[in-house]
Amino acid sequence: TDFSPIPAKRICSEDRGRLDMISPGQGMKCRVCGDSRAGRHYGTIACNGCKGFFRRSIWEQRDYTCRFGSRCQIVQEYRNRCRACRLRKCFEVGMDARSVQSERDKHKKKSAGQSSPTPDEGAGPSTSVERQTDNMIDATEDCDFSEQFNKLCRVDVTIEAAFKQPGIVAKRTPPRWLALERLINLEDVGIAWCRSFVLCVDWAGLMSDYKDLVFPMREMNMNEGEFCLLKVLILFRVDHRLSEEGKLHVIKVRNKYIDALYHHIQHEYPSYSAIEVAQRISKLLLLLPSIEHLSQQEDDNVQFLALFNLANLNGLPYELHSATKQQIRDEDPTQVNEVTSNNVDMKSYGDYDASQCGNSYGGVPSFSSGIL
Repeated sequence: TDFSPIPAKRICSEDRGRLDMISPGQGMKCRVCGDSRAGRHYGTIACNGCKGFFRRSIWEQRDYTCRFGSRCQIVQEYRNRCRACRLRKCFEVGMDARSVQSERDKHKKKSAGQSSPTPDEGAGPSTSVERQTDNMIDATEDCDFSEQFNKLCRVDVTIEAAFKQPGIVAKRTPPRWLALERLINLEDVGIAWCRSFVLCVDWAGLMSDYKDLVFPMREMNMNEGEFCLLKVLILFRVDHRLSEEGKLHVIKVRNKYIDALYHHIQHEYPSYSAIEVAQRISKLLLLLPSIEHLSQQEDDNVQFLALFNLANLNGLPYELHSATKQQIRDEDPTQVNEVTSNNVDMKSYGDYDASQCGNSYGGVPSFSSGIL
């Protein structure tokens, strides 16, 4: 059945008899969005928000169109995200458009009658307090929350401006990764990406040592192919804990990718002589110690945060950053796993507010893993 677009004036109401089967103490949750503050409205159990939304849609004969194929799930927290699916849900649970129309006709007759209604006329299901409540809900429901979500993130900026002023991409609100009872949509992904971008930029800004890596890469004008091959060379590095056979295999694979780097530079810079190609390879390989130093420093920083419980760090994130040192300490008990002032410079943290990270390291990506 095709539900989009949904002309409110054309949809017939469903059987109202199902309401008579509900006792006053059962099922008093909104059948549209699940709000627990619900009552009987227009032939079904509904909250004041969905009641007002349905009434406005019928009175004003609004037509809504779903952008996601009429498959949106309507829950209380995000019931305003898709009005087309919300109206469709209203009809599915038994809201009666004729009840709304008869209520409107009743209001018209009252307005055409006495200017001061008697107490008997004023009494009824719709009291003055309820009407005032509906008016306040109407004002809230009329707000286009999709526009507010669009204000939470912004991607129409240059990358230079985003890195200089990350706050224009997203506000520094605590990241929220909630298990919602619905499928995420494109807006959720966009907002999460923007907030994660700001989080990454702020985290990188705390580490001034990245300049020792970024500036040489910028001066060399490193291209994407060189960058990818450099990451492969970092991956295939010889470790003292490997067996002799393992070391030989890693060296063999590493030499293969060094040859690939040589041919790549020859292809990208055909005017280079063999000596110039070798010089460029040497400059690229000289970056490896800086990368390893940054990776080690990040591990130390993470353990520092765990030591003073600055980021509620535990579980998998801590194990990833402490695994290497733990293995070394197990092999050589004389090695002491320390975080010294040389590794963690508290001045680099400045006045940074840890609450910007949501007081959890779970949302902070690993830059060492990003480089590797």
